[in-house]
Amino acid sequence: MTWYADEIFAVATAEVLQAIRADALLAPFSYLLSEPFDFAWHKPEVAHGFPKAGLLVIQPVCGADPDEYKTSWYREPILDWHSFSERSSLALEIDPMRVSEECSIDAEALPPRALLGHLKYLARETRTPFVFYSCAMWGGDVEAEYAWVFGESDVALVSLSPNSPGGPRPVAIVTPSEPTRIVTGDTLVLALAHLSLELPTPFFAPHTRSFPWARYKLDGDPV
Repeated sequence: MTWYADEIFAVATAEVLQAIRADALLAPFSYLLSEPFDFAWHKPEVAHGFPKAGLLVIQPVCGADPDEYKTSWYREPILDWHSFSERSSLALEIDPMRVSEECSIDAEALPPRALLGHLKYLARETRTPFVFYSCAMWGGDVEAEYAWVFGESDVALVSLSPNSPGGPRPVAIVTPSEPTRIVTGDTLVLALAHLSLELPTPFFAPHTRSFPWARYKLDGDPV
């Protein structure tokens, strides 16, 4: 099985929605997930909700290279992460090269600094954490999975190779001022916890292939 997710998350506060609606790059790719949420859960223990204000999701956000398989896999317009300009006044607290080297993840799989700086700017302006999440699977195995959190401080989370076949995947937690820590957990679960969204399991309804995104389009305008 091949599967991808490349998304930006934030709690849909009034300040966040105002900022996103005013952002010509982000607005056309934005969705608002809120309660009540009608979904056919395959088992009750995976059921989850969303923050009280709703969850803003911007997707898909990745390199839109027409020669890459991912571009055709999405079968929809992609927000090219090379489209963002530098926010030079907001330096990143975590160097992407540090994440690449310490977590053994291909630097080419990480977002450009300009996109990360843009999210840091939005988090600062709205006083609300923003998360960038990316996952690539091939044959049912995770090839690359990470999240970048911008809040009071920057945090990067990266899924590592399991210690044994079929075992849990350790997660590296990279912060600006401490050595990288390795914990047992799930990258998406840990990332969304920064938005006060507690997933009971790693299952996330919007990551099902048939999820009806068009139903949740922000302001109802199709991409």
